[in-house]
Amino acid sequence: MEVRFYATLRDVVGGRSAEVELENGATVNKMLSRLFEQFPDLEPRVLDESGELRPAVNIFVNGRSTHHLEGLDTKLLPDDDLTMFPPVGGGQV
Repeated sequence: MEVRFYATLRDVVGGRSAEVELENGATVNKMLSRLFEQFPDLEPRVLDESGELRPAVNIFVNGRSTHHLEGLDTKLLPDDDLTMFPPVGGGQV
């Protein structure tokens, strides 16, 4: 399964996307575990000290934030579209 990354997360994984091997019915949490095995520096950027998704980090499954689905327990299908966004800020007024 391909996971696409944006902004500063691209620097951590060394590109725009990464492939993750997952079995059918795997969850977002399992996908993250596999990503952290490949990219250990990604974990502190995505999860807080208690292992929860940082509030400003967004993981989208088919365009819907996991914050509005079942969080890290959201089940994934092989053809799901996965994207991860780090906290963003700034800009000019």
